Amino acid sequence: MRTIHIGTVHWESAKWLPIQLSYIRKYMKVPFKLYGHIYPYDFKEDRLYPQFNHIESTPVKDHATKLNLLSEIICSRAKANDIIMLLDGDAFPCDFVDSDFLKIVDNNIFGAIQQAECFDEPIPHPSFFIARVDSYLKHKFDWTPGPHWGTTQGEFTDVGARIWEYAFKNNYFWYPLKRTNKHNIHPLWFGVYEDKIYHHGAGFRNPISKIDRLCPSKQFSRCIWLFKYIEKIQHKMSIGNIYRFQNLTGLQWLLIKRNKEISCKVFQQIHDDDSLQIIKSLFL
Repeated sequence: MRTIHIGTVHWESAKWLPIQLSYIRKYMKVPFKLYGHIYPYDFKEDRLYPQFNHIESTPVKDHATKLNLLSEIICSRAKANDIIMLLDGDAFPCDFVDSDFLKIVDNNIFGAIQQAECFDEPIPHPSFFIARVDSYLKHKFDWTPGPHWGTTQGEFTDVGARIWEYAFKNNYFWYPLKRTNKHNIHPLWFGVYEDKIYHHGAGFRNPISKIDRLCPSKQFSRCIWLFKYIEKIQHKMSIGNIYRFQNLTGLQWLLIKRNKEISCKVFQQIHDDDSLQIIKSLFL
């Protein structure tokens, strides 16, 4: 049976590490090996590190560089028909990953979360990415951003855009895992994809998203008329000016504060749940 080589990134905090590993151990029903980029090296979690086949702990801030580094290490050690899986540190399976699920990579050049709920974002999101190792090497996947895609809100790029453009231009099929939440407490974060993969979102940075910035009325039930008016004003601004406007007016601080409250509450619920079933009860 082929092996899944799981690469995960934890940046400036290891708080998600024990949770992620618990879910991986429970729900991965195929052989796997673990590889991590964990910075800084947190000695409080020493008991967990022996579970990894390899750990990088270099102060590389750029997320795409960390993904490319982990991918290179995995591909150098794995067999051609093995599978590479990349996970954000706040992402993990919440239902069983078995050989049937892995057929995704036999029929497509890769599979990945696609956050279509974020203004129809077309790119593969690195919170969850899966491919055969020989496919990964053949297509020379590169996580650095660069290519842009257009939306009604403007043009964007992000980690994964280069892989998306490569697949699009060469007419390759990939498998997008779509959001399947039945309960949404945020339009983007706390997402379950294909009823199988959970992604908390913004687990290692200030929690503010494009949806929050461009559609702040989605986050507040009070004074919704005010936020609708702000959206109307912002509609005439460039993306950069919207960010500056929100920083100067304090709206950015308000959005981050609101999101932190929700994120911390959900994190604590997941942290305190020994059954590893709470994600299903919260969101499915």
